[in-house]
Amino acid sequence: MFSTKIEMPVKRFILYAFDIIIIFISFLLQIYNPDNIIWTIVGVSIFNIIFALNSKENRMTFLLFNITFFTFLLSQLVVMRIKGQPLFYGYLESTKNEVYAYLLIGLLAITLGQLIYEKSHKRIPCLQVIPDSMDEVAWRKQNRVIIFVISILFFVTYPFSFFDLLDKAIFVANYSYSAYYLDYASKMPYILTKIGSLNRIAFALLLCVEHRKRKLLLPCILYGLTALISLGMGQRNIFVLDALMFIVLIKYANSQSLKYRGELLYSKKLVSLVIAAIPILIVFLGYWKYARAGQNFEFNDIFIYFVDFFYRQGEQIGFFANTLEFENEIWKQEVPYTFSALYNYLRNLFGMIDFGVYTRANAFYGNSLAATQFYITSPDSLVNGSGSGCCYLSELYFDFGMLGIILGSIIIGYVLGALKLNENNNWYQNAFIALMIRSIIYIPRASFFDWIVMPFNIWNVAIVFCIIATVGIFSKKYR
Repeated sequence: MFSTKIEMPVKRFILYAFDIIIIFISFLLQIYNPDNIIWTIVGVSIFNIIFALNSKENRMTFLLFNITFFTFLLSQLVVMRIKGQPLFYGYLESTKNEVYAYLLIGLLAITLGQLIYEKSHKRIPCLQVIPDSMDEVAWRKQNRVIIFVISILFFVTYPFSFFDLLDKAIFVANYSYSAYYLDYASKMPYILTKIGSLNRIAFALLLCVEHRKRKLLLPCILYGLTALISLGMGQRNIFVLDALMFIVLIKYANSQSLKYRGELLYSKKLVSLVIAAIPILIVFLGYWKYARAGQNFEFNDIFIYFVDFFYRQGEQIGFFANTLEFENEIWKQEVPYTFSALYNYLRNLFGMIDFGVYTRANAFYGNSLAATQFYITSPDSLVNGSGSGCCYLSELYFDFGMLGIILGSIIIGYVLGALKLNENNNWYQNAFIALMIRSIIYIPRASFFDWIVMPFNIWNVAIVFCIIATVGIFSKKYR
């Protein structure tokens, strides 16, 4: 009994020690090449991941964020360094050094924010005695109306979501990814596309109230199908984000199934198979760019697809470097870019002018650092439907400098600690938390406050109010 309690901390200590040795060696290697500092930054990123794997704390959101931080901001640099290619070729030396410094500061600051949250919300240690299961009948009676209403919402919205995504995928296949952003017009009426857009929150709500395997099997299969179709639009990131949100939700549903039914939704063997399949999935996602161009899969070049995935996904580091390089050429707008997501959310809410996405007007007046900066570096590409995404570090730095990166990253770390599904929350609170997790782990290539405005769009909020009202009416009727 005691050996099990000691075993995990020892393993974690060994991992920490090995990682610290790597960080120390990378410092020494900078004598031969200053670019070797990238291994120090990677070492800190690995340190954060080891820290997140502490089984006594629920740090899943912190773990996912560090994975996406590495993927979007570090992976290209790692690939280039392994290949011996120069990093930040053509950039000023000062820009390169600042990028390294701010990446390191950002990683350390989000860890500090996570620790501040845990310090201010101490977990009360106690001896837990887990029963075989709680009263399933009582649970079913209490939640039957909610489950019925949300299930109806999921299955009603699903066909519209499916055909909307399919129509977009067909358009991209017939034309191009850039043409989709410039010329695509849905064949479905506007209201039906909006109804279809509610399917994601319906799925999140369903997994926050339902934990019976036979009831979840079909919705999970259908959700996975639409996630795959999103690849047809050329949007690998949507697929990955949907998959990560599913992991968060199914883990919570599994804990509820164990609590109320005494059974697991998935086995350790299945988890092991999924982990083993991740490299295969990465190869597939790496190949997808070539598939869109009509190229056949080359079995002799499988490793190329694996490496290409990380190289392409890590291109966001170029956006951050350009923010530093072209700082004096980027113009300020009505509000700081850090708050642009909130500002534009309110503008759209009150029907103010919409500048579009890939337009010159958006670059000048749309309060979008992504559009403004990309217009400065590639004006013709922007108006022809190309884009670069954004980066929360870019917004923080441009608006508030190094202090902004420090404080902003601490805030993000604190929020990462707070965003966890909890049975003490209401079902709709957990659903919105799942959507917020999906958005916040994407901000290394998105805007700082996207984790608020994306989940709480007017349609999501309205449908939750409708569900609450409907459940209230039916509950009174059948009381």
